[in-house]
Amino acid sequence: MSMISIRHVSKRYDSVTVVDKVSLEIEKGSITAIVGTSGSGKSTLLRMINRLTAMSEGEIWIDGKNIMRQAVNTLRRGIGYVIQGHGLFPHRTVAQNIATVPSLLGWSKAEIDTRVNELLKLFHLEPSHYAHKFPHQLSGGQQQRVGVARALAARPQVLLMDEPFGALDPVIRTKAQEDLLAIQQQFAISILLVTHDMDEAFLLGDRIAVMDKGSLIQYSRPRDILLKPANDFIVQLTGTSERALKLMSLYQVQDYLDSAQTDSPISLSHTTSLREALSTLTWQGETVAKVVNAQGENIGTIHLQQILAAGQAK
Repeated sequence: MSMISIRHVSKRYDSVTVVDKVSLEIEKGSITAIVGTSGSGKSTLLRMINRLTAMSEGEIWIDGKNIMRQAVNTLRRGIGYVIQGHGLFPHRTVAQNIATVPSLLGWSKAEIDTRVNELLKLFHLEPSHYAHKFPHQLSGGQQQRVGVARALAARPQVLLMDEPFGALDPVIRTKAQEDLLAIQQQFAISILLVTHDMDEAFLLGDRIAVMDKGSLIQYSRPRDILLKPANDFIVQLTGTSERALKLMSLYQVQDYLDSAQTDSPISLSHTTSLREALSTLTWQGETVAKVVNAQGENIGTIHLQQILAAGQAK
């Protein structure tokens, strides 16, 4: 069932069309990544969902409700929104930033305090240490985590993210992406994420929407974006030199598990991607690895030949 239904939506500025008759169905509890070059209309499309930008034509429905039939403040308070650079209020503490929407909704102080502490712990920020700090006292990664916590504070069903990790260095960015996946699985929230990074789209997206010059070119699962690209633009966008590795990144070793046992010195988590597994086996000069579950129990093996086969176009 769709959480967000975008129906023939366009945006024009005088004679210039920046979004042209785009239609998308975003499933409940999924992550959809919107990708495209600069000026493709992806951020404009995102901002029309929470009415930061007005539509020229078309309709957008969230959870069965037309967004134009709701008061704009009511609409926005029910949607989490995260932008690049976190967007925290510099004169408010971490706790006050996270409490922004619950306060506007009239939550009690006890409810707000409980929710703030819950979210800080979720993002591995000890409340007694971080709640009373100001944004300038945090690292870039911590600021971004607080920004996401603020967006989740009122328990929205929808989270919009516009290049949320673009300003982070690679190490912090990877951790932020892992946190987002864990949070999405825990809360089953519907996430629409704009990114220019195809690797990020493949990592995070259940489905990927590719835009170019205001139009939706393809809306598919990551595997189909790689194996069944709609046109040469998408082939160029995804790149040809690492297609096999990108395909491997879509699968985990548990998807290709062999029940046989091995005395290999290499041990991999069942959730390790095939791309990571290939890198580990190649680096260690091994052709097989043990696979363990979350409890550290041996549940089978993964072979190099299986990994290589998974990277072939079929």
